Amino acid sequence: MLKTMNHTEDIEPQTINDSGSDNFPKKINNRLILKDLFLIYKEKEIDVVAIQGFNATFNAGEISVIMGPSGSGKTSLLKLIGGVLTPNSGEILFGEAKVSEMDENELAEYRRNSIGFLFQDKNLIPHLTIYENLEFIFDYQNFSHKKTSAQIEFLLKELNLQDRSSHRPTQLSGGQNQRAGLAVALANNPEIILTDEPSGELDSVSRNEIIKLLKTTIEKYPEKILIIVTHDPEFLSIADHVYFLEDGKIKSHMDSVELGEFLKNKTINKVKNGINDTQITIQKSDFEALKEKIKEMQKKIEKIEATKRIY
Repeated sequence: MLKTMNHTEDIEPQTINDSGSDNFPKKINNRLILKDLFLIYKEKEIDVVAIQGFNATFNAGEISVIMGPSGSGKTSLLKLIGGVLTPNSGEILFGEAKVSEMDENELAEYRRNSIGFLFQDKNLIPHLTIYENLEFIFDYQNFSHKKTSAQIEFLLKELNLQDRSSHRPTQLSGGQNQRAGLAVALANNPEIILTDEPSGELDSVSRNEIIKLLKTTIEKYPEKILIIVTHDPEFLSIADHVYFLEDGKIKSHMDSVELGEFLKNKTINKVKNGINDTQITIQKSDFEALKEKIKEMQKKIEKIEATKRIY
């Protein structure tokens, strides 16, 4: 178990009961705290600062969206939170665990028990069916066959994939693939769900579906923390917090109140711009009509002048 945790019993792999349940067993509510994080790596013998002085608190039951241009450090931050990378300095605290001080074995256990990843490429094994992808996760967790079957059926039902369980990823639509990826991310019943560009390859319909699905997930399981890295501003509609990164630093942060006001003003400006666009169109239309009238008058004048020359 994680040596730095007192509540070790709470991070044991958990499943639904043998008869099946309509939700996951709840784990302890936790808070993820990042304190003055720095991540530096070498590129051609040059130190590159990927994350510098990052501070944030992520609470259970909340959706945090992280935005910023390419190379701003968004994915590096997810990897730090997920225990894939270790910071050069600063602290990552999860409940009573000091993630930033864990050794490789403890980090592996932290990832296995507490983290669910949803990547842009759907984190699915392409030659396995959706059922087999989920089965692979539970085999890794050493679950019994009976509990594995019950949990897989539950996840397939939760994500409306019952009739796609025997399909491989290449046989699914973009939206179905992302739902399957989310099922895999939820399979270990993680406290923290990390998503990297979940709508990157989706059309607008599938994108709206995954946005709704992520919102529903955190509403149904408020003991979980959801962190979304994205370029897509549509995800702001479900965010409780949004962090804008630039050069590995927080350029700005908005909480739910500030975000609500921001989105409200954005909508108002959009409506205003729409009205202005309509007015401009009308003005252009009037101008074209005026030009036609001038042409008609010029023709009449030319006829009159021609008549005068005859007489």
